[in-house]
Amino acid sequence: MDIKRVLTSVLGLPLVICILVFGNNTIIDIVCALVAIIRNARIFWSF
Repeated sequence: MDIKRVLTSVLGLPLVICILVFGNNTIIDIVCALVAIIRNARIFWSF
């Protein structure tokens, strides 16, 4: 496995869990919107 993926999983997953558990609704909404924008941009740029 790529070391970059392992580090992202080890560091990113607890961070996401902490944001979801302790974060307020505004922060969660902004993060979800950014993820959706990035995913749509990747799909758009693939064509």
